[in-house]
Amino acid sequence: FPSHDIGKTDEYMLEAGCIVIRRPQAIMAGFPGISDGGGYCMVTVTPEMVGQSLPVVLQVETKADGAVTDEQRNFIAHIRGVGGMAGVARSADDVDRIVNGEMVD
Repeated sequence: FPSHDIGKTDEYMLEAGCIVIRRPQAIMAGFPGISDGGGYCMVTVTPEMVGQSLPVVLQVETKADGAVTDEQRNFIAHIRGVGGMAGVARSADDVDRIVNGEMVD
């Protein structure tokens, strides 16, 4: 950024490749209810794969207080429906229960 106060002029000295975003606004990425990070892929287990370790998706919706939205509940239900582990955690014990395969709402 320039050494002078930004906003006092429309002239800026930027390095090559830099851009200025005026009046930025937050955008929604993904879909309602999805966690901030995570994902899964479906794997059909073949006879040759028996005995291999495969990843299972884990999604935890953390809430200190407040309600879980319908979209978040739907996402959790979807993850459970495809064989993943998901739930709402209001404590560390809840996270442990979700990781151990218990349904936590």
